[in-house]
Amino acid sequence: MAAKKAPKFTKLEKAVLLELVSEKKSVIKKKEWENIENAFNARHGVNTRSITQLKSLWKNLKVRAKADVAKERRDRRKTDGGPMEKNTDNISNAISEMIPQQINSLENAFDDDASFHGDGLEKENED
Repeated sequence: MAAKKAPKFTKLEKAVLLELVSEKKSVIKKKEWENIENAFNARHGVNTRSITQLKSLWKNLKVRAKADVAKERRDRRKTDGGPMEKNTDNISNAISEMIPQQINSLENAFDDDASFHGDGLEKENED
């Protein structure tokens, strides 16, 4: 007998997971994921999810947030600072604010094209 496929995550479920993870945004150990799973499944309006499913959603949301932020950064360069279409949604914005060290590129003062890539050297040169 084939295993029944779980329904897709709803916007509510994504928001609930984001809220629960943000409370524990430092390194999340197995025990914390168990707490997140219990808190998630106790919420009204969500489907029962396993730790594996929640971890997978969290990983996918981070990947999407990184891609959204990178696309927005590329689009901003194309317009040379002018108006542009917004690529990030509320979840991607929340994730990038929650874990900026994982989303934003690192500054590298020794990178000769860092200013071209927007790695922060413009700020240093303005002073």
